[in-house]
Amino acid sequence: GAYAALLLAGARPDQVPAALLLPGCGLEGGGPVPDFLAPADERPLDVPEPREGCDPLLVCCATDLRPPDYARSFAERARRLLLDEGGPRPAWWEALRGCPGAEVAPANRLDAFAQLVL
Repeated sequence: GAYAALLLAGARPDQVPAALLLPGCGLEGGGPVPDFLAPADERPLDVPEPREGCDPLLVCCATDLRPPDYARSFAERARRLLLDEGGPRPAWWEALRGCPGAEVAPANRLDAFAQLVL
């Protein structure tokens, strides 16, 4: 959800004045270079083996293989992003820090939602 909100906020800043990015398991990214045919023990995020008869490239849809600077490019176009810092963050999340419109959201969720309209 947070990654999708980031992409929408960066792609349509004229229509999305702010986005609150909340924690969740979500996409953790797979590194800067996709390796679609990596052995199972080398795949990011423990991507499962494909089921019998399934195209092995479909298992790659379980992760996001875009590098963190891809997310940063959307964050730099977004008008305002509130980052909930409630837990560990993947590389793409860390790449948002320092972007002009990104700021840490208040710990209280109601305050964070209220800050969206300021």
